[in-house]
Amino acid sequence: MNQGYGQAVSQPYMQQGDYPVQVLFPLLDRYNRFYAIPLVGYAVKWIMLIPYLIAMAAIGLVVYVLQLVAWIPVLTTGQYPEWSRNFAEGFIRYTKRASAFTYGLTDRYPSFSLQEEPGGTGDAIISFPRQESYNRLYAVPVVGLVIKEVMLIPHIVILYVLGIVVGVQQLFTWIPVLFTGQYPAWGHNMAGGYIRWLARVMAFGLGLTDVYPPFSLS
Repeated sequence: MNQGYGQAVSQPYMQQGDYPVQVLFPLLDRYNRFYAIPLVGYAVKWIMLIPYLIAMAAIGLVVYVLQLVAWIPVLTTGQYPEWSRNFAEGFIRYTKRASAFTYGLTDRYPSFSLQEEPGGTGDAIISFPRQESYNRLYAVPVVGLVIKEVMLIPHIVILYVLGIVVGVQQLFTWIPVLFTGQYPAWGHNMAGGYIRWLARVMAFGLGLTDVYPPFSLS
């Protein structure tokens, strides 16, 4: 069922803007047609993802707990602690990998590693910035969190709508994948852009970057 893994990539990665958080999705020559079988392929994917989603939920819980203390070094020194950063980045990677596999942007089963593992054909890659110092205002207990949440309201609304659009388009993208093995460019751009947008919002919300995320799929 993983015949898409190991196939050639037609273009290295989709191009995008200059925002610090980069999320790149490979464009494969062919995609696994089995996963495109109506209902069957989608059901198989979700069953396969059960252990991965459990691990992702556990990491998310760790990230939440660490956020309760990570603000201290940011507020006092302007530095984001590496022990918290690793889990925050890993959680976003988990979210990105699960979404990319679910939406068919990759046929490769997502890695359980917190780190990026480039090199395998079909991998989606995400990179995070390393700032010299971080905004201490965002680290002020309660105040900084409230400010960020208010700033992100427009993004949350748009992502909610985009999530619906991407869900609806999945009702159609399976057709060319099943019959031609090709993922339509319009579907790839929309699904990839949605995941990229979500990853950037998460990175800003978790304090991995102080740069406000752009309203862009690219």
